[in-house]
Amino acid sequence: MKKNTSSLLNKSIKAEAQVLLKRADKLIKEIDKIAKDFTIQLNKIDADVKKSTATLKKIYFDLNQIEKEAESKIDKLISEQTKALDKD
Repeated sequence: MKKNTSSLLNKSIKAEAQVLLKRADKLIKEIDKIAKDFTIQLNKIDADVKKSTATLKKIYFDLNQIEKEAESKIDKLISEQTKALDKD
């Protein structure tokens, strides 16, 4: 009887271990899927950040060019006004 009980206990433990193993495999698959989805989203965010950074750099460059052109035009206007005043 002891052998029969021990055999039943072993079968029960093996069955429970199989259930736990299946649950662990399912959890691993879920974790892998979440990690993959996370990586995809992170890559999208990284691409968006790089695109935004490039856009901001271009805007800054364009504004700098506009400022230089404005300064040049102001200097030219001041020079013209100075010459006009000197003539009077």
